[in-house]
Amino acid sequence: MAKAIFLSLAAAPKRMPKPESIPNVHFSEDGSDESVPIARAKVVIVTPAHPTYADVRVFQKEARTLESEGYNVTLFAKAEGRDEPFVDDGIRVVPLDFPSRGHMVSALPGLARHLLREKADIYHLHNPFSLPLVMALKAAGRKVVYDVHEDFTRRVRLRGWIPRLLRPSAGVSVGMLEKVAGSIVDAVIVSQPDVADRFGPKAVLILNAPVVKGALIKKALAFGTELTETMIHPDGAARLVYIGGISRSRGLFNMVELVEKLNNIRPARLWLLGHSDATDISRARELDGWKYVDFLGLRPQHEAFGYISRSDVALALLLDEGGHRDASPNKLYEYMAVGTPFVSSDYAFWREGLADDTGGLFVEPTDDEAPLASILQLLDNPTAAQEMAERGRVYVTDHFNWDREGQKLLDVYEKLLCAS
Repeated sequence: MAKAIFLSLAAAPKRMPKPESIPNVHFSEDGSDESVPIARAKVVIVTPAHPTYADVRVFQKEARTLESEGYNVTLFAKAEGRDEPFVDDGIRVVPLDFPSRGHMVSALPGLARHLLREKADIYHLHNPFSLPLVMALKAAGRKVVYDVHEDFTRRVRLRGWIPRLLRPSAGVSVGMLEKVAGSIVDAVIVSQPDVADRFGPKAVLILNAPVVKGALIKKALAFGTELTETMIHPDGAARLVYIGGISRSRGLFNMVELVEKLNNIRPARLWLLGHSDATDISRARELDGWKYVDFLGLRPQHEAFGYISRSDVALALLLDEGGHRDASPNKLYEYMAVGTPFVSSDYAFWREGLADDTGGLFVEPTDDEAPLASILQLLDNPTAAQEMAERGRVYVTDHFNWDREGQKLLDVYEKLLCAS
């Protein structure tokens, strides 16, 4: 099989591998294993733009939830270093390989044909790059769920690869396409209340609640224990951490300057983990504070959580751009899930549901003094910081976690299948 499944408009593969049979076993009345396959509803999830198939919301939450409830799940997504379809935790993954966004767009017709050959009961597509696929699948009479993680009518205006003068019109175009898609799909899943309002009655709000138990958390904590004290606190330095998209709008330059200021008071280092904007990283490397940064890039999710679990303070100083203040603050919940105190941008939606002194401290991200003062407050008062973090852990464990939000996803699927 060719290394790249989709490389150009003229070079789509002639056929995809047939779906693997993932047998179920059921038992006779006396409890013996009869090893007879049971028919399962088939779901195909498609996320062409995410940097990795193991994305937290797509794979760790949604795909795993569906698979654990008996669905036959196939995921089309990027899987670096993989050429052939493979199975991860019961989920069949078909790797997509796009050398550029242009190749991705040109490959969509071929990808649509392959998706139709899968003959799924439900197709679940993520984010605006999949909108042409949404249209094609609905035209073919298939059941389709469109999943929107952010308000892309605003978020697209932060994309550096779009010429600045075209960004406003790009946002309008995305909004128009999503409106059309929302009117024809069978359900829309959103993670923000304001986006739910835009899509109307078909929208189902499933917030970005954290995973707080299961294999992911167990692997994360196990990985965290493997990190040595020298790795975490070299020469006694305090350890800061940030996970997520790494770019100017997500506070990259502010964080690099912040760790430099902190080193004028006490030794400290910053772990940066996540998918990065190459241009912004290049600029950040030129800042004096970069010498205090350990840039780890995109790591498996359990490793990322493991790094968080061993850090002293986690950061989420996103700027008030592209709808960040209205986006579900998933990273805060992840920080709380592993018991690490945070310093975060002070946005009303991010504070919603949290009592004072729960999880961490909120500040104006562009303030010259407040973020540094808050970090020092947590570092200088470790007992109080840990009590704050523990209140955050209890909050996500008892009140706001994926077990609760994931049930909404299962309800959507049950309704769609019952309507067949």
